[in-house]
Amino acid sequence: MKYLWGKLRMHVKSKSKILDFIKVSQSKAEEKRLEGINDEDDVDEEEDRGQRNKKKTCQEMMIIHPQKSNFKVFWDTCMAIILAVNLLFIPFTMAFDTKMLLEKNRVMEFVFDIFFSFNILLNFFTAF
Repeated sequence: MKYLWGKLRMHVKSKSKILDFIKVSQSKAEEKRLEGINDEDDVDEEEDRGQRNKKKTCQEMMIIHPQKSNFKVFWDTCMAIILAVNLLFIPFTMAFDTKMLLEKNRVMEFVFDIFFSFNILLNFFTAF
């Protein structure tokens, strides 16, 4: 029984030495980080910041701010005009069955459908 207790004590001492070593190395690493002694890490951090800035600029190019973007304001105005035209023409074409109006109206509806499809794609890149 004493033999097993002795082994257990040795095991606990060895584990405590390992834990002490880990604590010491962590405290040294923390001191180096706080003091800025490690120049290689500073260079790596600067490179990481540069890459983050590149990512931000790429994201800024892809994301449209709804109030700050002049294009978005112009696009929304165009879409409001197209909706107003549709508001007038769709009931008119439904009420009066004239072939000449239908042929001209189909081209206009096709163009408007393209605008509406592009508007859906544009809304995926608009921040809210």
